[in-house]
Amino acid sequence: MIISSLLLSGAGLLLLFFSDQSLFNRQLISVVIGIVLFFVFRRIDARMLQRVWWIWYALVIVMLALVFLGPEVRGAQRWIELFGERIQPSELMKPLFVVSLAGYVSMRKKFGLKQFILFVLFFIAPFLLVFEEPDLGNAVVYLFTFLSLLFISQFQLRYYILPILILLVGIPFTWPHLENYQKLRILTFINPTYDIQGAGYNAYQALIAVGSGGWLGKGLGQGTQSKLAFLPEYHTDFVFAAGIEQVGFIGGLVLLVLYAYFLFSILNNGSHIGSFPRLVVWGIFAQLLIQIIVNIGMNVGLIPITGITLPLVSFGGSSIMGIFIGLGIIASVTRQKQEPIAIR
Repeated sequence: MIISSLLLSGAGLLLLFFSDQSLFNRQLISVVIGIVLFFVFRRIDARMLQRVWWIWYALVIVMLALVFLGPEVRGAQRWIELFGERIQPSELMKPLFVVSLAGYVSMRKKFGLKQFILFVLFFIAPFLLVFEEPDLGNAVVYLFTFLSLLFISQFQLRYYILPILILLVGIPFTWPHLENYQKLRILTFINPTYDIQGAGYNAYQALIAVGSGGWLGKGLGQGTQSKLAFLPEYHTDFVFAAGIEQVGFIGGLVLLVLYAYFLFSILNNGSHIGSFPRLVVWGIFAQLLIQIIVNIGMNVGLIPITGITLPLVSFGGSSIMGIFIGLGIIASVTRQKQEPIAIR
């Protein structure tokens, strides 16, 4: 698990090294800090993580709420200033969000309607805070994580119907609450030629980058779309497209295989352990899986652009540190021995 995460981080650093030295230096520092955080959280007693789940939940809520006191960047409030650096709590708090929900579920002796309603309410508060930043991409990640934890929990199947119905019925009503740029992204996904010089520009340039890479790519640092800045956010949201342009289809395939091994090694850690550890492993696995699917999907035009980074490869200190914290928590909880729970 840690080896594959370092290889993925190394791939991201390699792309940055040949594109922007200053970004490379900052990302390298973030990776080093992330590794340190991995070993710190790895040594935390998993039983303590479970018993004080409400403290982790309170921390998540406070950190997510603090962004509304922070700077507004391009119409969004997603960051807080700390020691002269911007930190994105919605990224950093993802593993603790999983720990808090897993802790609540694993400490229940009953799984009735009351416990289910509380579980849903515990999810709604951080979800709405992230959605209001606005950060639709991470809101999707939080939602998918919650549904994944619900699937593996011991709540009866009939309780699943309510949130699924609410989700399906509520989708049309979310349209008026979306920001204009989010609406335009959806419209350009439905019709790729709609506003190709405006809202659809990023997606169009990403497709050009992917298509121009060929089998072996143009070489590291030689990507036209990223080097000449035709492709915006080539180091974050569209790092996959920028990478394919440089290393080609073969290089992209290697990256996908590495991600598959990374995800398998995470899920394999939770195959023979108890309730709380299995919920934590499953939740963090779900977070990373949806991010990989959505990011690569939007880079190749299969999914609307949502602003989700590619785990460990995209530039971003908060994302890097959050993922290593999650991996450290996995390493901690997988040492805990409990009675296993059944997965439906």
